[in-house]
Amino acid sequence: MLALLGGTFDPFHLGHLYLATAATKHFNGAVTIIPNATTPHRNAALASWQHRLAMCQLAVLDFPQIRVVAEETPQHSGRTIDTLISLRQQYPTTPLSLIIGSDVYRNFGSWQQPSEILKQAHLIVVTRPETTTLATFPWGKIVTDKTALAHGAGGVYVWQCAPPAISATHCRAVIAGGGSIEHLVPEKVAAYIRQHGLYRSS
Repeated sequence: MLALLGGTFDPFHLGHLYLATAATKHFNGAVTIIPNATTPHRNAALASWQHRLAMCQLAVLDFPQIRVVAEETPQHSGRTIDTLISLRQQYPTTPLSLIIGSDVYRNFGSWQQPSEILKQAHLIVVTRPETTTLATFPWGKIVTDKTALAHGAGGVYVWQCAPPAISATHCRAVIAGGGSIEHLVPEKVAAYIRQHGLYRSS
């Protein structure tokens, strides 16, 4: 199974890193991070794709089971289905699993071609342990055994995980206000942000 963690990563923070490292342990495999080139579901990223890609790469340098790929580029459509089709061409026999938050899953029906996405990959829906399991799952078929992710596509596995409550929005606000982000992002990412003057208020 190839576990995929996509996102804007604007910037990549310790919550992202926790989720990726926890996934390598829980699913006993590698995790691939894919920085979105475009942001069709939210406001435009404040840092360029090149900066966000570099921050992701720096963040996982010491974690051999986590890799970052430039599968999406500024010329990419930004559609998840297109990314999955591209990966499917590279890994024709490897099951793909897309890691998303429970809040994102609730809006999954608004994605472009959600049914086609489920033909290409499973969904791993991350929910916090103290959160009641989602009452309804209109998209995909619930699987309770994570080993089912090693075959086929179209399953929905609910993964209870509790990454630190850090948001990229908060990280950017702290930087804009001149505060320290050493406790919010990996050390190499903090250094990169300082070096390039990212997210500073004008």
